[in-house]
Formats: sequence, structure tokens, C-alpha cells
Amino acid sequence: MPQPLYAILEVVQQAAPPEMAADWDRIGLQVGDRNAVIETVFITLDVNRESLGRAAQNSAGLVIAHHPLIFEPLRQIDFNSSPGCEIATLIHHRMALFIAHTNVDASPRLSMNRSLGELLELQDIQMSAAPFHPPQMKLVTFVPEAALDGVRQGLSKAGAGEIGEYSECSFTTQGVGTFRGSQQSNPAIGSRGQLEKVPEARLEMIFPKKKIDSVLAALLQAHPYEEVAYDLYELSGYHSEKHFLWKGELDQEIPLEDFAARVRKTIGRGEAPVRFAGDPKRKVKKISWCSGGGKSLIRQLNASTTDVYVTGDTGHHDALNCLEKGICLVDVDHFYTERFFISNMALYLREVFNDTKLRVLEDEPQPVYRGV
Repeated sequence: MPQPLYAILEVVQQAAPPEMAADWDRIGLQVGDRNAVIETVFITLDVNRESLGRAAQNSAGLVIAHHPLIFEPLRQIDFNSSPGCEIATLIHHRMALFIAHTNVDASPRLSMNRSLGELLELQDIQMSAAPFHPPQMKLVTFVPEAALDGVRQGLSKAGAGEIGEYSECSFTTQGVGTFRGSQQSNPAIGSRGQLEKVPEARLEMIFPKKKIDSVLAALLQAHPYEEVAYDLYELSGYHSEKHFLWKGELDQEIPLEDFAARVRKTIGRGEAPVRFAGDPKRKVKKISWCSGGGKSLIRQLNASTTDVYVTGDTGHHDALNCLEKGICLVDVDHFYTERFFISNMALYLREVFNDTKLRVLEDEPQPVYRGV
């Protein structure tokens, strides 16, 4: 059964919220109509003529890619060069393009890093950071006790009070509210011109900022007072670059050269270019890693928790920085650590939209670099 594009995007963003992405990244819908009806999704790593050709051959209506096609502001769209050629192809075949990049890297559900740890047969696989916490809003309002349950329920239905797998989350404290209505007022409790002292509850609930209009509308509808007193607070979230860094341990210490060979055999399918820096005979057990190119995360490493760091796209000075920290480095080609984006995303979409609802196809791209 075909699905509206916006419904598919919402499902992806539930597992990999846009707020998880790095500030410099360019994610989201880059080409297409959110209201389009999609029958076939084609998942790939890079957007180029070859991958789009395969998508078009399979009549895809949506291409989900890991790496952005449009990264810098466009000055022109030249059909004979990238990204103009790819944009023209997408438009010609009525294919939408959605990018899920560093928000997927930081996602506990979709990150390729979990796949890497499992392939290496590591134990206690986990992110190096505390769970991501998105920026939110907090609503504080003051409700007569008899109306408290009704107001809480109304706010909950509008999307307030959701924390992870829990709903209708709130906090209340008891107090006394005072007010004096003018002669033009219509107080729900008491009389005009009289100072009223009413037992009230201070009700606190959090909600996503994008739901502010619906939450306030629900508050005004459910609250019995003519004039509703409420406060709004912006809450900062928690997002660290350590969300891109994962860690785990081998079941026993092994020489660095043996571990590098394991990386090449498992992650690299026995063919990937793999380099390592450090004493080949040094025994290693505590592993940290980042899919793709994670040299910027070397500054986050500590020798007390990491014997060896696995990532890609590193250079001479990156290796020296690791060694100066007392940490070995294993560099594996970028493609081989990120190829799991395709299978992970496909598996997730098939779990949500089984194949009778949405056709999900996986691309089979080839590595850019070859070993000799």
C-alpha cells in the first residue's frame, strides 16, 4: 500500500530526530514533495549518477541516502555537473531525496556503530555518552483542584507529558491562588469585586516546542478559568559529540595486529584497506570506535577507557595524536564502516511498514577505494 512521503519521514525521524544531527550537517528532505505518495523506497549510501540510475530502474519514489547531495548553497544548477545532474535526474523521475546523516550516526536505534561492535564480537556495546535529550518546553499552570485531572488529560492528548515510553507525566504541588475580578469579569469561582483565595495545584508538564500551539489550545479549552495563568520555559537539551563515539570490550586481550586483522576480516569483508598505528604486539581489550571519519573525536578519548580506536579517514598527525595519548589506532576505509546504513535503515522501515504497505529496496554500492 502506498504511503505519503511525510509519513515515511516522520517514522525515520522518530528513530533519528533532526536534533541529533551535528550543527554543520545538511539533513532532511532535499528534493521532493512531502505530500507525494510513495510506493517504493530505495536506500543508498551516496547520491550519484549510478545510484540514482539504479533507483530509477526500480521505479523508486523516494531515495534515502546517508551522505548529503546538497551541502553548500547552490549558485547554479548545471545539468552537466554534480549536484545539478543528480537534481535533474531526481526531478525528471519524480524521485524525492531524503538525507539521514549524523542524526542516524547518533541514533541508538539506527547507528552503524552498533553493527560494527557486533561484527567485532565485542561485549558491553554502548554509546560513550549519556542518552540524547532534545530541547523542550515546560508548561506551568495553576488549576483549581477539582479541575486538575481534566486539565492534565487535555494537555496529555495534545502531546504534553511524554518522556520516552511514558505518557501523562506531570508534577503537581499544592498552594493557594488569589484573584479579584473586575465588574466586567466572569469568574468561574467566587464573585466579581471580591478577593478570592482558592486551593490550587501548580501543574508542570513538558512538551516538544513544535507542539506549543496545540498544547496551549488544549490548556485554554480544558481550564475552567476565564483568564488562564501559565508560564512557559525553554529547556536546553543534551547533545554531545560523544554520541558519535561507541565503546565495548573484547572477551580477552589480544595483540593489536590480531585485532587489526579481525577488523579487516569482519568490517572490511577481508578486502578493505586497513592500517594500524601502535606496537603490533601490544595487548588490547578496550575498544572505542566511530563509523565513517571520526578523527575529530580523538580529543574525546582517554587511555584509561580505550586501548585502541577504530575509525576512518585518519592521517599521519591523527595517528600521532592517538599514540601520544597512549592509544593505538586502527584505520579502516570509510565505506566499509558506513555500508550498514543501508541494511539498518531497510530493516527498520520493513519493521514499521511491512512489504505489503511499502516496497523497500537496498542498493549495493561498491567501495570508492580498492586495496592492492
